[in-house]
Order: sequence, then structure tokens, then C-alpha cells
Amino acid sequence: MEQAWANLKAEGTGKSFEQARKEARKVWNTQLSKIEVEGGTEENKVKFYTALYQVLLGRGISSDANGKYISNLNEVKQIPLKHGIPEYNHYNNDALWGAFTELTQLWSLVYPEHINSYVKCMLDVYDDIGWLPDGLTCDKLMPGMESNQTCTMIAAAINRDIAHFDIEKAYQACLKSETDYVGRPAGVGKEDLKYFWEKGYVPIDKYNRAGGSHTLEYSYTCWVTAQIALKLHITGDYDKLMKASHNWQNMYDEQNGFLYPRNSDGTFMRPFDRNSSRGFEEGTTLQYAFYVPQDIDGIIRKMGKERSINILNESLDTAKKNNFDASSYNQGNEPSLLNAYLFDHMGRPDLTQKWIRAIMDKFYSATPNGYRGADDDQGQLSGWFVLAAIGLYDISGGCGVDQQLYVHTPLFPKITIHLDRNYYKSDKFTIISKNFSDKSIYIKSARLNGAPLRDLHFDFAKVNANSKLELELSENAQ
Repeated sequence: MEQAWANLKAEGTGKSFEQARKEARKVWNTQLSKIEVEGGTEENKVKFYTALYQVLLGRGISSDANGKYISNLNEVKQIPLKHGIPEYNHYNNDALWGAFTELTQLWSLVYPEHINSYVKCMLDVYDDIGWLPDGLTCDKLMPGMESNQTCTMIAAAINRDIAHFDIEKAYQACLKSETDYVGRPAGVGKEDLKYFWEKGYVPIDKYNRAGGSHTLEYSYTCWVTAQIALKLHITGDYDKLMKASHNWQNMYDEQNGFLYPRNSDGTFMRPFDRNSSRGFEEGTTLQYAFYVPQDIDGIIRKMGKERSINILNESLDTAKKNNFDASSYNQGNEPSLLNAYLFDHMGRPDLTQKWIRAIMDKFYSATPNGYRGADDDQGQLSGWFVLAAIGLYDISGGCGVDQQLYVHTPLFPKITIHLDRNYYKSDKFTIISKNFSDKSIYIKSARLNGAPLRDLHFDFAKVNANSKLELELSENAQ
């Protein structure tokens, strides 16, 4: 009770309602203007800034104005203060399931202070209980998605060289989360991790709800943590984690040519149904067909390049008829959010350009929600729209040591990303699109700092060079 009154006094003393409103408006304008868009339609600007607002609004602060919080162990604790202000915050967190497809990339690029604050909160929980949390409510563990992808935020901060936290502790926390299956408390996820390490996959008869998708998720997060080990030159851990990152291959059903759940005896689940959701968390076989962001080349080799292109193209074409909400592809949930970008990796950037624009136009709207009836998951669907609108995307989630940003058609003729000089060496990254129009959705040519970009991707390090990306657009695919 005392803390509630203290919060009110700290944030509201001596202010009229109108003063508080003006101050809030100023703060929000400062945050939203870190990505400045020019030109384009008014409707798209509304959609864009609605989405960016929700990206920042989603994870609510749970600590007090003076930095006090009640820990998972029910102890009153104190966040360190700097000039009387907490150095970071604690957050309510509906897990980070699938956040590598949007929030991880966006926070680390545009709001590095936010991602650092968030990671420090997670590390406080690790100090208290010895585990990284999956989800948090008022600093208490909650089950989240029964997975755990907290390592993606940590890896993005470390490998984008913006980490202002204890990197060694963060790595040990990630390593434990990915490899240790003894004594895991409820609320940190991965209760079926033992099977992943002992059998190389999570059997559907042992974990009916999500044995298939957990195998894919754990393979990816092992790769993510391996990327931190690579950055820190910890060779033994890197080799072990990278080997485990290939466990997704144990799910490949050669008979049907899809990733599919397996039983403990090694047999694949039958009958086969590519629209089935059994064994896949909130998704279908088709939606998870390419859920290998760490090894897209590997899954393409197994499925065949032309077949992969056709499956993705047909799944999006089918979903378009129902506002991109179908068993083949669902923009309203995380498992599908990577898929439209994969054409870039298959040598068909024109299809990425086509489908990204179609999804932005059809699924998102200039309404208070900003999307069509789905669960935004505390800013995640909104984060996808922001990344799509600026035209930059890392297929592997912004977590790797070698990071490639793929380029697709922006939603505005000029976009300026104002970078935080406390974390980055440059002030801004500018994207200019020539021949811009509603119909010019294809990239004819691209230049970064005057040099041609033949494959429409570049190293993330270029962000640190006050770079200018110039695109020439066309109404026709190249």
C-alpha cells in the first residue's frame, strides 16, 4: 500500500490532468519518432505508428517508481539507482515465444535501452531462482508457452554489440536453460527437455501437446545460445549446442516430405495430415514446415528448392482468400510469421516483396487494434508490421554472430531510423525508395552507400556506418 501511494506521488504530484497528458504525449512522440517515415498514405502512417506504439506498450512495467519489487521468492528487493532513478525496470512478460521474428530484432535495433532493461530483469530472476523465466507476472513465474526463448533477446543484444549487462552471467543462464533438464521448476518452460537431449527429439506420445514444435524450438534456441558461445570463444559448448541445433532433422518425414511428430519408438505419427495441429503448438504442419530459421538451407535441401517455393507460395495464396488466417498460413500467430521472408533465401525476392506487401495491406488496418481480430501478444504482430514497413529483416532472428539483413520493399519513400549513440556508433540509417507508388512493390536495384547490393542483403555491421540504402522500385518483378 505504501508503495502504491509512493508511485502516485512520484509520478503525479503537482500535476494537473492536462499537464500529465502533455508530458505523456511528449514522451510518446520522442519514442515514436525514433523511426521517422515520410511520404506514403495517411492510412499507412496511422497503421505504422499504431503498430510502433503497441510494440512499446506491450510489456508493462511491474517494478515501482523507486525501483522496489517483490521477487519470485516474495522478498522486497531494490533495483540499483542512478541519480535517484532505477537503472532499469522489471516487466510483466507473456513469454517471448516467437519474438525473434519481430520484437527481438526491432528492440535491439531501435530501442537498445529497452532490450537491456528487459534482459537485466530476466537476470534478476535468474539470480533469485537459478533459472531464466519463460513468462512473468509481477515477478512471479508463469507458464508462458511451456517453451522458453529468452535466450533470443540476450543473444541479439550480445551479437549486435549493444549489451550493457553481465554477458558471462547471461551466457551461463542461457546455457543452463538450453541444456539442464534436472530440477526445472514450473514456469521456466521446457519440462520435456530431457527427451530432446536423450533421443534427439521430443516424442509425441510423451508430450502430445507440442512434441513436434518443441523439437524445432529447442533446436533453434540451441543454435542461438551457440552463437553466444561463438562470440565468447567457448569452443566445447559451441560444438555441443550446434550439434543439438541439427536435431530438427530427426523430425523430417522422408515419406511425406514434411517435418512431422515422431513416437518414442521412432515411428512417425500417422495418418499424415499437413493441416494437422497435433504435436504443434498453436499451429499446423504447414505453418511449421520451414520452422528452422537457423538452417533454412538445410530444410530446403531436404524438401527441394522448387518444391519449397511452391509449398510456400500455395500456402500464402490459400491464406490470402481468408485474410491470411488459414491452416496453411496464419498471420495472427507466431509460427507463421517467418514464412513470407523465406523466398529471399530461395532466390525469389520478388515473392517476398509480393507477399509482404499483400499481408500488410490485407491483414493490418488503420483501427485502434491495427490488425484484424488476432491476439497481438503484447506487441508481436505489431512488431512484424513495423519490420515489414521499413523493409529490413534477419531471417535467423537477429541472434547470430554473422547477421544478414535482407531488404524488401518499404511502405514509405523515405524512412530514417534514428540510432541511439549510447549503443551505436552512428546516428541514423536512411532508406530512400525511388519511383515509389502503391503499385511499385518490386525492387529493381539497390545500393548501400553507393555500392550495388546484388543479392538484396547486407551485413548488420553496416548499420553502424551512418548508411544510406537507396532502392529503385518497379511495378514489375525483375
